[in-house]
Amino acid sequence: MPLRGKYMVWAITACCCQGFLLLGYDQGVMSGIIGADNQFGKDFNHPDPTTQGTIVAIYDIGCAVGSLIVFFYGEAIGRKRMIMSGAATMLVGTAILTSSTTLAQLYVGRVVTGIGNGFNSSSIPVYQSETCGGEVRGKLVSLNSTVTIIGLVIAYWLDFGLSFVDGPAQWRFPIGFQAFFALCLLFQGLVLPDSPRWLIAHGYKDEGARVIAMLENQASTNHPDVVRVTKEIEASLALESAGGPFRYKELLEGGKIQNFRRICLCIGVNVMQQFTGANMINYLAPVVYQNTMGLSRNLSLILGGFTAVTYMFASFIPLW
Repeated sequence: MPLRGKYMVWAITACCCQGFLLLGYDQGVMSGIIGADNQFGKDFNHPDPTTQGTIVAIYDIGCAVGSLIVFFYGEAIGRKRMIMSGAATMLVGTAILTSSTTLAQLYVGRVVTGIGNGFNSSSIPVYQSETCGGEVRGKLVSLNSTVTIIGLVIAYWLDFGLSFVDGPAQWRFPIGFQAFFALCLLFQGLVLPDSPRWLIAHGYKDEGARVIAMLENQASTNHPDVVRVTKEIEASLALESAGGPFRYKELLEGGKIQNFRRICLCIGVNVMQQFTGANMINYLAPVVYQNTMGLSRNLSLILGGFTAVTYMFASFIPLW
């Protein structure tokens, strides 16, 4: 018997959180590996600072490519399939990374995992928002961000624990461990429904109504609550398509939907977040502590871990 009502919403939220847990883990896992005289340094001929920066930054290029693919093709492919594609892509990238013996292979693995995370980070918030009620939508989307920081904390402390291990497992295990999160995300996506809004928008009205019935915990698609939500989605879609097929220039227009204002708000929030240097801390905190403050490697890893813990506690505040 399929899950219904709040249990279905929780299952979808768990899937979405899994994707962002994977994102946070992948953001933080290299921080405790690069920049030290450890097994990773020995295996890759002690990368200089420029090479270390490339190892970190090339991942973001992959994320940007994945996000652009979702921007252009995500609507046609669908939320669920994009998320599953992201998980599968990350499994491939993780396999490449874990088996790396050269810098070139490491770069390719970083780009591939970045593409997978770009798929997920661009698709999951839309999937989450289209499968939950307005009264909890903001809280659940914020929860996804909080779980990202939990993934970061796991990566930092796993790196610290394995820093005491000799041999290739010191860096191959924490990099390979992200495959566990990717597999969980893939299996969760297999059993969950697609977004009812996407289904209705693409001509699958009956299937969309069945998903709405599950989310509303109703046995029949003819129930008044199901009919009301279906009509609300149809009305919203009609408003969006009133001027004909979507054109990219609509993103720069105002009107009733206020597309340009929304775009500016979204871009502004993300740009301001990045200008704080948050990703520098996420990716390189132990290296910064060690090189600029003259701290030992172990103390730098511990401080990096507690920085992530502080970050995590602060991220719970928006939930209230």
